[in-house]
Amino acid sequence: MAGIGVGVLSRRAKHIRDTPASQLLAVRKFRYLVGGVALGFGAFTFNRMAQSWLVLEMTDSKLWVGLVAGASTITAMAFSLVAGALADRLDLKHAVVHAGLRDWKILHFDLTCPN
Repeated sequence: MAGIGVGVLSRRAKHIRDTPASQLLAVRKFRYLVGGVALGFGAFTFNRMAQSWLVLEMTDSKLWVGLVAGASTITAMAFSLVAGALADRLDLKHAVVHAGLRDWKILHFDLTCPN
């Protein structure tokens, strides 16, 4: 950095602070959202890797690993199309409340029902 004056560095630092991304990250709730999305994506990736590893251990077949991964992807794509069409037709507030209640019921059922 020889030859660059202090004024140039401070102008660069000011330019970085004024970017839209840095303005968004200045909002605490948005930082929580970004952190939550990152953790969720990491959990999804870990789940996918563990599932593939389990299938490989159980079958010792690359074909089955691909079939299981493809089946879950096709299922997610099909449900995404249907859910997207329904979300466009429904009230957003009711959809979020019902999804939260559904998740709570599933969690409650899993915790209270013995195997």
